[in-house]
Amino acid sequence: MEGLVKSLKSVTDKPVAVGFGISKKEQAQEVVKWGADGVIVGSALVKALGEAASPEAGLGALKALAEELREGSNREGAKPKGSSGGGFFARLMGKA
Repeated sequence: MEGLVKSLKSVTDKPVAVGFGISKKEQAQEVVKWGADGVIVGSALVKALGEAASPEAGLGALKALAEELREGSNREGAKPKGSSGGGFFARLMGKA
């Protein structure tokens, strides 16, 4: 998969995002190491929300997973955990 990401990046100036089955920090880290510009985790977030015992617990699980995946997908020099950069995760966490 790493070779595919590098091949795609060599033929486009558009961001390359990788998804399908990413649900853990370590998986997000690996995708970023391959050179991807983004990590797609929609199904993992929906699953965390949907499998909870209550809406409140679901939101807590979604927040915890989103924080874990953000930490895993940060690159060196990226905004530190807890920063309010106004992006998707900042809005999700109520910091934008």
